[in-house]
Amino acid sequence: MSRTSSEVFPLDPQIAQRVVLLPGSSQGKRAPRQRTTRDERFRLRQSIFDMGRACAAELLAELGSRETSVAMAADRSPVWPHGYVGSITHTDDLLGVAVARRTDFRSIGIDAEAIIQPGTTVEIDDLCMSERERSLRDSVEIDHPMFSSLCFSAKESFFKCLYPLAGVWFDFQDAEIDSGRARSSAAHSAGPIGGCTRHLPCPRSNYT
Repeated sequence: MSRTSSEVFPLDPQIAQRVVLLPGSSQGKRAPRQRTTRDERFRLRQSIFDMGRACAAELLAELGSRETSVAMAADRSPVWPHGYVGSITHTDDLLGVAVARRTDFRSIGIDAEAIIQPGTTVEIDDLCMSERERSLRDSVEIDHPMFSSLCFSAKESFFKCLYPLAGVWFDFQDAEIDSGRARSSAAHSAGPIGGCTRHLPCPRSNYT
């Protein structure tokens, strides 16, 4: 049975959010995975999708929205009711949903990722890191898999925040993280559940 987590994303208090621990998850420990069939994996993905929409509906209602259904665009991105913005993310262990009024925030992006395995760090680094980010990785007191995971997740949250505004899918090399803030308008903060977040306030943003 899924349960609500006491750990949440580091978001502005005006943003309603919910983090749900999925069946089989264990805070602080990754439960061993059993082999599943293709049909079982499809049913699991559909169950998580439905749960995400249900959480979004509850948060929209809490914020006063009459419309609580979240549609899906042709590119599978969520279509939020008029006057509201939001973001949904999930891993094998948790589901996160964040919703806010558009009068308060132009867009929201959240992302949660499992810490990548050491054997895949080179592949992830090649995908999402610039040379300066690699230099930063080697200079901070964070182990390699954790840094690579945070870099990937920070950029994912940034892109999810920008896409509803720009209608463009960005490449990982279009944003860069430095020590304390990210160039190309990206900033990130690591949450207690390993997630990264970004939200753009209204009516104006100080991001360039």
